[in-house]
Amino acid sequence: MAIYEAVGTPGSSTGSHGDKPYHSKRPHHKSRKGCRTCKARKVKCDEARPSCTACALRRETCVYPTTTQLASNKRTTSSSPITKVLKSIETSSPGSDTSSGVVIREPLFIPPDRTEQELKLLWFYGQSTFKSFAADSGPVDTVNHVLKVKLVEHAFSNPFLMNTLLSLTSLHLQHVGIDNLNVPPAKALVYRARAFETYRKAIEEANPSTFPALAACALLLCGLTSQVFRDTEDYKPLYILDWMNVWQGIGLIVQMTSAEMVHNSGIQTIFYRPLIDLNAAAAHIPNCLVFMVASVKEGDPDHRDNLVYYNILRYLGSLYQELKNGFSDVLFMRILTFFSYMPKSFILLARKRRPRALVIIAYYLVFSKMVPVWWFRGVDRDLPHILEILGPEWDPLLRVPKQAVGIEGGPSTWMETAQLLLGDKNWRPPRRLKHEGKRPGGGGGGGGGGGGRPHAPSFPLAWVDNTGKPMPSHLFLDEYDPRAVVGANAGAGAGPTPSPTPTPSPSGESQEEEVVVVSRPVDSPSVLCLM
Repeated sequence: MAIYEAVGTPGSSTGSHGDKPYHSKRPHHKSRKGCRTCKARKVKCDEARPSCTACALRRETCVYPTTTQLASNKRTTSSSPITKVLKSIETSSPGSDTSSGVVIREPLFIPPDRTEQELKLLWFYGQSTFKSFAADSGPVDTVNHVLKVKLVEHAFSNPFLMNTLLSLTSLHLQHVGIDNLNVPPAKALVYRARAFETYRKAIEEANPSTFPALAACALLLCGLTSQVFRDTEDYKPLYILDWMNVWQGIGLIVQMTSAEMVHNSGIQTIFYRPLIDLNAAAAHIPNCLVFMVASVKEGDPDHRDNLVYYNILRYLGSLYQELKNGFSDVLFMRILTFFSYMPKSFILLARKRRPRALVIIAYYLVFSKMVPVWWFRGVDRDLPHILEILGPEWDPLLRVPKQAVGIEGGPSTWMETAQLLLGDKNWRPPRRLKHEGKRPGGGGGGGGGGGGRPHAPSFPLAWVDNTGKPMPSHLFLDEYDPRAVVGANAGAGAGPTPSPTPTPSPSGESQEEEVVVVSRPVDSPSVLCLM
């Protein structure tokens, strides 16, 4: 302060301008990337990391702004979508100042075997990436907790799972175009190579203690390996046939362990799938596909595999059955898990490029256009190649897949895709009724006070076998109702099968409250919709 008083300042009373000696400014370099604390105190920051010298001496928390924070200080006419995404993510990060831009605090503790970059990737996984594998939304976050917390706990003791998490998160960052975590593409490829290498090594070692983590890793690898569909260099036609084998890996590893072991690991809920009534689903198979199987004559190479084709068509029929009831999370779940039900016999037929197997896959790829998950984009890329292999001989069965080639995937085209699949240009998601339902396992409705709040009929995810039936040791996730209505009225969900019963009014008359099922908006925060 004494120096400034001797020199004088504008507006001060230390004499006239003629009496003041001239002092040239001491040459110095401005600190443009200094910490926020030094900037607030208007002192020069030496930019030391993780804490500058000034903050260390004063024992204050040292926070550095990111590139986005520095750029936000400049005048801009609009805010980029990436900045908005980062701001929305940062709002849920504890201890962060979001008054201006995005701030990522320096880690207070870095494990000896983990870099700062890896911890930032785990942070982003816990904020965003995990949602693309979740199966429930709203007030219940049972699956979210497993993916966000339990899986990371297992990853710290299982390198193959950690490498897969880091690789998948790096891929997600590239997909959404966020570069603030400074993960170069070359590093993402390193994580990817490590994930495959350590996973293969763990399979060879077959240590029972790692089986639950291996099963979880197999699930995440389905998302990681889907990148081939979107690559320009690594992609090869009919990669879908190889990807089907990746999905089979989940079941193979689960067979190595037991439901009890997976349950005790605390991650069992991520393996739950919707129940399937295959007999009911058979009634929804398109007639042309039923004819394709029924017309197989003796002597045809597919004659002995006729039953295999028919069983796969029943799984396809479950997609049609669910689609007729509108766009819902359970529909997306059925499409996502379709390949997990495929028997090895069908995969072998598909790899042999049997025409009937390829026809069934072509119809499935049309459904894949309606899955709102970032890592599922591009899965339908093989559709034109399948049509080319089948040739004009099979055109009578391929009207729907041929017309679907020109439809881009995404929520904006869901209606068009659904109308094409159902063969009805006037189709709209049905109207449903709110009704009084019971929770699974009894104890529903409740006779206590409060009048019983109406809710959708519970249709729980479960530990099911490959016929869609709950296994003897099934574990119901009864808090989650995957048939919740998608859209603005999501809180008033409904169950499509069987038709819900109207809620009786106190006077005994049925009261109908119509709820229109609409497609989920692109910016919806709900799971299975991380665009």
